[in-house]
Amino acid sequence: MPQASAITIQNGAATPVNVTFSPESVTPQIARFADRSGGTANAFQRLTLTTAFAGGAKTVNKTGLNIELPVVAVISGAATVQRVLRAKLEFTIPDGATDAERKDLYAFTRNALANASAMATLRDLDPQY
Repeated sequence: MPQASAITIQNGAATPVNVTFSPESVTPQIARFADRSGGTANAFQRLTLTTAFAGGAKTVNKTGLNIELPVVAVISGAATVQRVLRAKLEFTIPDGATDAERKDLYAFTRNALANASAMATLRDLDPQY
């Protein structure tokens, strides 16, 4: 089990910049990280990792990644959230899944996000036809 530590990810700028998300609150089920460079809490970009294990009648494990990117403008001297962009990704993994099967799911997901056709829809709002 990894200990919660800062997560650094490049942003989507023309010249990518590393953004560091530092641990904000951590439990075994939810680890929440924040990029505090926005200065005020309402401007923090956040990344959340979730884990819910199989047990009892529940036969699947669920893990997830959530990202929140607030767009903030200064109005009359106060930072005001104009809108928040969000992404939610959830993996549903049957309790009997092998390591190789879990690796395949992760690889397909990671590679699908890098696929030009998927990017056209997910990033550029260009529907498939």
